[in-house]
Amino acid sequence: MNQEAQTILQELEDLSNPSRIKHYQKNNEPEPFFGVMMGPLRKLGKEHAKKTDLALELWASKNLDAQLLAIMMMEPNKLSEDDVRNLVATTQSLTVLDELISKVISKRDDAQSWKEEFLASDSELMQRLGWGLEVRYIVSKKASQADLEAIFARIKRELQTAPELVQWTMNRALVEIGVTYDEWTEACIALGHELNVLKGIPVPPGCTSPFAPEWITVARKNKEARARKQS
Repeated sequence: MNQEAQTILQELEDLSNPSRIKHYQKNNEPEPFFGVMMGPLRKLGKEHAKKTDLALELWASKNLDAQLLAIMMMEPNKLSEDDVRNLVATTQSLTVLDELISKVISKRDDAQSWKEEFLASDSELMQRLGWGLEVRYIVSKKASQADLEAIFARIKRELQTAPELVQWTMNRALVEIGVTYDEWTEACIALGHELNVLKGIPVPPGCTSPFAPEWITVARKNKEARARKQS
């Protein structure tokens, strides 16, 4: 590891926060980690933006905070296919993997190819990553009606019996269709009621239920409120 990467790792260690450590421990995040709050992490990310080679050095440390920082530093299309495969293979943290999908792989020119590969995998983890890319595709508003019909049909077939690791992300895809595409809202709410997945799960005060009909309804209200403020 080069000197600059070592210096950044020391900075991360100096930013260790006990409450963040407890958060990671509570969520069974894999060690090692320092427990750096997102504010200081984002500040470092801006200071070292677009330093993909340095990001790969930090990633290789396998430290959770360093990997989250690395994601903020990467230029998605500067990574080779081998780089992407190595990134996916060298972390066990769902937090890191979900961020990698959202902030890096979904922004690559070949994101759709990765989505298809992950969704076709027998690995539950790879399928989760594929559905994470599906979520980003839906939110991008690039999905055609034919795409949405195919995604909706697959969710209808598979959501109830999907492994827990996959089910949460697939459920979010249903929610995002209902929130992003007005003409699909009623159908997504109806399907959520029909499948009855993740209903009644306790959530902390102020948080939204993962039950699709409730999540869609709250998100739609928030979306409409933002639109009124901007008009």
